[in-house]
Amino acid sequence: SDLLVVSPPPPQADEGAWRRVTIHLQLNRVVLHLKKAVEISSNSILIPLFDPEHPIGSTSEMPVWYTSRPTEPTKKSPVTVAVCDSDWERRAVTDLDAHPQVERWVKNDHLGFEIFYVYRGVVRKYRPDFLVRFRSGLTLILEIKGRYTDHAKEKDAALRTWVRAVNRDTRFGEWASTVCTDPTTLPAILTRCASRPATRSSSDRSRAAGRTPLPPRPPTLTGTRLLPSAA
Repeated sequence: SDLLVVSPPPPQADEGAWRRVTIHLQLNRVVLHLKKAVEISSNSILIPLFDPEHPIGSTSEMPVWYTSRPTEPTKKSPVTVAVCDSDWERRAVTDLDAHPQVERWVKNDHLGFEIFYVYRGVVRKYRPDFLVRFRSGLTLILEIKGRYTDHAKEKDAALRTWVRAVNRDTRFGEWASTVCTDPTTLPAILTRCASRPATRSSSDRSRAAGRTPLPPRPPTLTGTRLLPSAA
């Protein structure tokens, strides 16, 4: 296609081979470029695609497992200890337990909660750090990240798309996502999210109060399907 420009221009005598080799070596960049162009130009709506084998899950379904990694005891989590992959996550556990508007939360470990995304032409799985349910009914997907790299930006973009799709479905209440790059700001982030109005789903309204498993796991999206909007 003439839409792909190779620079510097190839030798005139072997233009075809030069062009094919160059594109092959930069194929990941080409795929990402085309993907972003399609997303920008597509006038579409998002529809969540459910995992056909396990569309909805809960922390009550977690298997028994063992770890040698550092753990921290919890108060508001249905899982008695949280695996902490860093000192920042350990601090987050304390802040989540201490915040008055946090109803319950869970570390996303062995939950099967994954977001699919594309990075450098490869489909990957992203497992956000925490799921947090506020008393308002809002569920926050919280990521603790020391550096906001290009890779982290791609994960965040996929997560925001996932949240938009699930919120459009309306059956799982209101969801939001955020990335915390400074652990000292987490209490303020939680307070800001707690003040955001949210509508509880019908299943939330009928659920008895108490330390029940944090929220039924939302659908594990195998992707997002783009459909053209009505003309």
